[in-house]
Amino acid sequence: MTDSKSKRPQGLPDRSSYSEYDTREAWERFVSTGSSVDERPPKVREEILDSWRRSRDSGVDAASLASRKVYDEQQIHLRRERNTALRKAASAAFKRLEPHLKEARTILILADDQGVIIDAIGDAHVLDEGQEIHLELGGDWSEKTIGTNGIGTALKTGKPAYVHATEHFAEGVQAWTCAGAPIFDPFTQTIIGVVDLSGPPQIFRQHNVALVLAAGMGFGGWYFGHLGAPSAEGPQPLPPPVYHRLDPAFVVNVSDRDTLRYLQAEVQVMARDAAVFEILDAQAPAVRDALLTLFAGYPYSELISVEGRERLRIDTLNRLREALGDETAAAQIEAIYFTSFVMQ
Repeated sequence: MTDSKSKRPQGLPDRSSYSEYDTREAWERFVSTGSSVDERPPKVREEILDSWRRSRDSGVDAASLASRKVYDEQQIHLRRERNTALRKAASAAFKRLEPHLKEARTILILADDQGVIIDAIGDAHVLDEGQEIHLELGGDWSEKTIGTNGIGTALKTGKPAYVHATEHFAEGVQAWTCAGAPIFDPFTQTIIGVVDLSGPPQIFRQHNVALVLAAGMGFGGWYFGHLGAPSAEGPQPLPPPVYHRLDPAFVVNVSDRDTLRYLQAEVQVMARDAAVFEILDAQAPAVRDALLTLFAGYPYSELISVEGRERLRIDTLNRLREALGDETAAAQIEAIYFTSFVMQ
């Protein structure tokens, strides 16, 4: 049998290199004195200390309990739309990995080139817990905002970043472990996003880092294949989006404790080739049944929040793709939009 250490990708951390006691002591000394650690403490990685210094110099509050969040629904929507190609590159891998994440106490996150989360899937309980620290859609995880973390540090250094428990600069995030890898545009080699695996400290496993690193590399490859080889004029723009309305509007009863309410939603689908809408129309009964079931299952308390509606938007897109029964057609459906959303 081959020694597992010999198969570890270069630069990835070894579990034996982490000491909670040493890291906690070094972190407390660092934040209390406001100065750099004179000598690197045993088993505290240099890349972590470098990130702590950057976090301090950026004015990050080490006592922060959560990161900041973009609350404006339209801003979140625009960020996701601007990153349509990146999200499409990630969607196949996310869909393939999702069943393995749900019971593994982990979530898989896609952030844009500014560290703002634009997609997240995985264990439902961990997704809920993540909302407490804004590890959710719209959460800003740049290093200058919340300090050392898998997303922000990978974005800052351009290298995979594994941040475990007390290695996080902000105290409110130290109950988490995260592994992030930058995604590079294959044409320009600029960073276009970050893929991150997050969860409780128990997910501290070597293969998790390798998984995220492989996913990041895979997204870049898909991006290249989708956009095509660069021409002399540079990368070619994507075709303009086209839209298709799902008529009639969806009307369902939703639960609100002892009160019966209803939701009326108008849905439009976005793609870049109108031909896919013929397949969508042919599967209309299956699509409508799937979406009506989905909408009716959402409680009123979630639907009245920005976060809840954004989750419903993601679930609607995934459920619609599944109902099409055609993987090629499903991959061409890039987004759905609620053009009217009324509850009473």
